[in-house]
Amino acid sequence: MFEQIFDNLYVLYPAKFSSNAYLLIGKKTVLIDTGLAQNEPYLKEFLSALSLAPSEINLILHTHGHADHFEADKIFPNAEIMMHRKDAEKVNAKDPIYTCSELLGGSNFPKIKSFLSDGQKLKLEPFEIEVIHTPGHSIGSVCFYEKRKRLLFSGDTIFNSAVGRYDLAGSSKNDLFESIRKLSKLKVDMLLPGHGKVMKEKIAENFEFAVNQMSSYT
Repeated sequence: MFEQIFDNLYVLYPAKFSSNAYLLIGKKTVLIDTGLAQNEPYLKEFLSALSLAPSEINLILHTHGHADHFEADKIFPNAEIMMHRKDAEKVNAKDPIYTCSELLGGSNFPKIKSFLSDGQKLKLEPFEIEVIHTPGHSIGSVCFYEKRKRLLFSGDTIFNSAVGRYDLAGSSKNDLFESIRKLSKLKVDMLLPGHGKVMKEKIAENFEFAVNQMSSYT
């Protein structure tokens, strides 16, 4: 199932355990995360409904290096793939534990040659995305912030009434807490998480809940 959030921005909600995939159409045609291999037919149907082919995706931005967010990259032959270096190194090494590929039954690993860094600005008109390094769920987790539109693509750092797991290889409860506190200071009107529905209201309350939840664990 996919939903148009507003002009030039769509979300594909996946089947089963895959991640959400966000499509941004502008100066480049961009996906934020792609999901597991089982998400591939849904991605193709989604793009076809918008008169797009996988070959027309120019750029894939990854929130982190877990297989449920990157395994379907292989169907996009012309896309530049970007990820934070600390996670990309694990993906390029095909580390089955760190990437959760062993846990999720995945076997496809993209080759990542382009790296995201904290504070990097990606001009993808009509979007301008700022990369925010948010370790905790993984060492190289990032979120993508569109300041003008007050959008936060939060990956698996924070969801609706929940936070990301911190019991996996490379995860850290303390780092996740600090990342969520940092994000809570942003002006956000819409939260676009890696799993679950897009949040269009009560964003500040959701951050407050998450900070309080995490502080009770530290």
